[in-house]
Amino acid sequence: SLASLLGMGKAEAENNHTAKPAGQWQSVWARTSAEVRTTTIPPAAAMSDDQLSYLQCFQNENEKTELKRRRRESKIRRELVMQGITDEEMVLEVIRQREEERTQKILFRGEAGLFSGRQDR
Repeated sequence: SLASLLGMGKAEAENNHTAKPAGQWQSVWARTSAEVRTTTIPPAAAMSDDQLSYLQCFQNENEKTELKRRRRESKIRRELVMQGITDEEMVLEVIRQREEERTQKILFRGEAGLFSGRQDR
């Protein structure tokens, strides 16, 4: 019968489960990190020269972009201080709006559109 066939596999599973030694308790983190150490995953230092150069270029571009963003933010802050606006919430809102406008210009005209119709703010 179907019940006896299903019960056969269950009995074997119960026997295998109880046959395991109790051992010492380990957290999931300890078990998985031990498994990772025993597998043959190459270390991160084994990146090829091309991959390393690409990563370096990517990081350099990110740093340049972040520096440009900080310069734009500093320029906006100076402008607002010259106009007498010092409320931090208002300053942050103006910075957000200007960055949004810049993003829209890039989307509509491309990066070159920023330089062709550039307006110093």
